[in-house]
Amino acid sequence: MRHYRIVSRLVTLILAAGLATSSFAKSDEVFDVSKLPKAVQKTVKEQVADGKIVKMRKETVDRRIAYGVECAKDGRKWQIEVAPDGKLLLRAEEMALTNLSAAVQKTIQQSATNGKIESIADVTEDGQSYYEAAVTFNGQEKTFIIGTDGKLIDTQIPDNQARLPEIRSEDLPRNGEPKGGGYEKP
Repeated sequence: MRHYRIVSRLVTLILAAGLATSSFAKSDEVFDVSKLPKAVQKTVKEQVADGKIVKMRKETVDRRIAYGVECAKDGRKWQIEVAPDGKLLLRAEEMALTNLSAAVQKTIQQSATNGKIESIADVTEDGQSYYEAAVTFNGQEKTFIIGTDGKLIDTQIPDNQARLPEIRSEDLPRNGEPKGGGYEKP
């Protein structure tokens, strides 16, 4: 199965406060497009078109450099990630639920039952298109990856969210008795 990055956490933070960076990432803000490599400049100009650049960053994650650009136009917001050679790595655009196909809307609504939809992004990554819906349930965020056909592909929990403890084999009960206390037989 294709590995999906958790873009919605980026999109959520972009829409609220700017590009997100992980604890393993180094990020430097860039103020002038002309300071970017020529190939990156070309891709950025094509993707921004007549929109406005809100923020640009040069990011290094796991020794890989990419340029993140937040864009906006007429209330629309999107982010792109560009490799140093100018290849478009990712485009994520904020979407309204009502602008999606009926099949995608239904899957998001079913997945978000008892939760609050925080953001929806139309994502194209490495030529693959899908949707990401960030939904909060009692303070914990889950990201639902949905295909363009409306099928649920994956559910993810961002790394910065609390996770249930893992059960180790040595913690499992033996002979029907709980380990580490419990009840005593009469």
